[in-house]
Amino acid sequence: MRVDSSPFGTLLEELAASAFRAHPYGRPVIGSREDIERYDRASAMSFFDARWAPAACTTAIVGDVDPETLIPMLERYFGRIPPRETERTSISPEPEQRGERRTLVEFPAQPLLSIGWRVPPASHRDTPAIEVAMRLLGAARSSRLERRLIRDDPQCARVFVESGWPGDRHANLALILAEPLEGADLSEIEAAILDEVRTLTEQGPSSNELEGVLRVARIQHLRSLRQSASIAEGLVSAQSSLGSWRAHFHRVSRLEGVTSSDVQRVLREHFVGTHQNVVLLRAAAEPREPDEEEMR
Repeated sequence: MRVDSSPFGTLLEELAASAFRAHPYGRPVIGSREDIERYDRASAMSFFDARWAPAACTTAIVGDVDPETLIPMLERYFGRIPPRETERTSISPEPEQRGERRTLVEFPAQPLLSIGWRVPPASHRDTPAIEVAMRLLGAARSSRLERRLIRDDPQCARVFVESGWPGDRHANLALILAEPLEGADLSEIEAAILDEVRTLTEQGPSSNELEGVLRVARIQHLRSLRQSASIAEGLVSAQSSLGSWRAHFHRVSRLEGVTSSDVQRVLREHFVGTHQNVVLLRAAAEPREPDEEEMR
């Protein structure tokens, strides 16, 4: 339902498969349809026994809790799970990408476009500048792609950006996804996106743009701290990707030191054709009868 029946799910699954040919990021979490059809109870239990154990678990508990009540409760329900070693499968590093990868998907829906560039993991020194670059391109109403493709020259209903897709513990993708308006040309939208990336690379962001990015990042982070679920998710993510749950509370400060030249540098190094993965989704062309000239 989330993939085979969804244009967005199909598009993103094809993008992951194209960009990651050795790394597990390229494979769906639940497996392909063929995998699912072959699952049985014995294989599921075997996988569970090999991989699921307390040593492989990261947990965050957030809220108005009383440790004197909570800890005995945790010990009662989870303490009886025996500690054991889990099967640690080594993860194959993704080989170097040597050129643009382009995929066309036919799907009975409105067209979609995605572009993803190979970028380093969350712990890398370039990641804050990459996040700032993506925010400048499309993470707010004042962003460059929002202005160009939605307000000034309406070609898209939405432009979505994300750094760290589909996960950021390992090398991943900086992703731009465009949902065109009816009748818009995918090739023109792709050209406009690449033109904005090129302009930002050559000219860099203004001081006002950088201040705006930080202001929005601060607001979003503070809002996320209002909800226990968001805090818990952020703590677990920081522990898994950055090595410390405390890093969650310093996400914005990591962006504050990013300069215009930093943005230009990471765009020059990572947002290049050899790191680029493009997936176009469009409806299949309707079959037509040949005209008389073609018949002759």
